[in-house]
Amino acid sequence: MVRRFNRLAGIILDLRNDGGGSLVDAVNIAGLFIKSGPVVQVKASNGKIQVLEDDDTHIEYSGPLVVLVNRFSASASEIVAAALQDYKRAIIVGGEHTYGKGTVQIGINLTKNLRASVVRELGDLGGLQLTLEKFYRITGGSTQYKGVTPDIVLPRLSQHLRSGEKYLDHSLPWDQIGPVAYTSFYGKSVKLDKIQAMSQQRVKLEPEWQTIAKVAKMADKRGRQTAVSLKLADMRQRMAEARAERKSLRGQSRSPQTGPYDDEALSASDGPDMEKDAVLTWREELDQDLYVQEAKISLSICKDHDTQLSIALRGLGCFSVFSYRLLPYSENSGNSEAAVVHPDLINP
Repeated sequence: MVRRFNRLAGIILDLRNDGGGSLVDAVNIAGLFIKSGPVVQVKASNGKIQVLEDDDTHIEYSGPLVVLVNRFSASASEIVAAALQDYKRAIIVGGEHTYGKGTVQIGINLTKNLRASVVRELGDLGGLQLTLEKFYRITGGSTQYKGVTPDIVLPRLSQHLRSGEKYLDHSLPWDQIGPVAYTSFYGKSVKLDKIQAMSQQRVKLEPEWQTIAKVAKMADKRGRQTAVSLKLADMRQRMAEARAERKSLRGQSRSPQTGPYDDEALSASDGPDMEKDAVLTWREELDQDLYVQEAKISLSICKDHDTQLSIALRGLGCFSVFSYRLLPYSENSGNSEAAVVHPDLINP
């Protein structure tokens, strides 16, 4: 299944709303897209630093790559996004930052090893959650607290939410250690500054992006209100405004991780007897996701954005992302050569 990567014109790796996976999984996923080298540094509580590397020189996919994140992308997802960004292997697209969960904890049950008589006398003593390790990028900066800053920042309906380590009481601060030696991706690099400028222009001119930004700003304003009128007329006005907001979003108020990407829809696309209607429905709903559209346009992955769809990989716990059968980006999978990266966006 993974061997089909090299027939594709582009991949969108979707790590939004994801906080699962292990360190080993993170290294393996990043290793699919780079030749070899360090992926993440792990610093233990005793100060010892371990560098986890991808030691497999084979690259499963060397073409254009976009990673979608949001402020709910956490832990191992941030390791993958940070590594691919540092290697200049992928363009990271999302909100202002990811969650910033750059630590490893272990739970200790304080009741587990006590004698039964002690438990009967004292009752359940609960447990402790201890932080043992901290993640660092190969450039030396931690993913803790700050998270990963995308290359292309887009408006989000959830951007007013105080979600992330930086908003928690007593969260560990950001810090850094020394970098490790690594070689940037050897393939042709994209002209990121040009792609960023093009994206900013689209967001500025596209009504749907402006609607999302407007609704998010209004939601932030409402969240800061500490007093609400109980007058019936005022309440009806607020309800009418809320309905107008939802209508103006044209379906974008739905979370991208519910509906088009649910388990049932994706399972219908798996196996040799997959239902064509289910697959087409999934693709149509996927194509309504503005963030997937922006990811495709940013790299100009497809020659015809209206009829051809690049691969979108949905991560359940991030790292079962490859457990689904990959869908060809066009109805005619033998015509994959037709989808090319725009030459103006590639450095020679």
